[in-house]
Amino acid sequence: MACNSLPKQIIFWLVNHFDIPTRTFFFPNGHSFTLSSQHIHHVLGTPIGGQPLPKICSEDAKNLVQQETNCQGNHPTINELKALITPDLAGHKFLRIFALFALTSLLCPTSSDCASPEFYEAIYEPEKIISYDWSTIITDKLVSSISKFQQARKQCTTASLGGCTIAILVCCKNLYMRFHFFCFSLFPSQSP
Repeated sequence: MACNSLPKQIIFWLVNHFDIPTRTFFFPNGHSFTLSSQHIHHVLGTPIGGQPLPKICSEDAKNLVQQETNCQGNHPTINELKALITPDLAGHKFLRIFALFALTSLLCPTSSDCASPEFYEAIYEPEKIISYDWSTIITDKLVSSISKFQQARKQCTTASLGGCTIAILVCCKNLYMRFHFFCFSLFPSQSP
């Protein structure tokens, strides 16, 4: 994971042109693009059509994550998870730690640098990790993050954007390629 930053101005511009109820980007040139779980699946290769994310996290799942990560706080941080990924990490523990790291740092990041306990149950049994509808989970988290960001901006409060923003960049890049548009035809020439 060598990508240290994303073009924030383009991401913010895209987010400002996103309609939450329809999950659609409406561009000033009249074109639009509706974000779907299928797009996330094509971009990230994540499973689609499986089980929804478990609603309840068991104490067993919480305790296992605490035990395996030996985190300093209530939940492991991205750096704590990253430090655990070594050549010695193997088996089910590797699957759980890597899945939690990927969710926390790339697929469903939040403004916090800690893992979200809402994913603990889904990684508890590693053989079931692939059975979840991760494409829909990632899409829903991204849309929820964009919604919170837009609401905070409307209220003139501090806002941070979570969710898999790299996925919307790739989806929109694919849109440009598909319709032979260049980035400059969709984006304004000045910063928002």
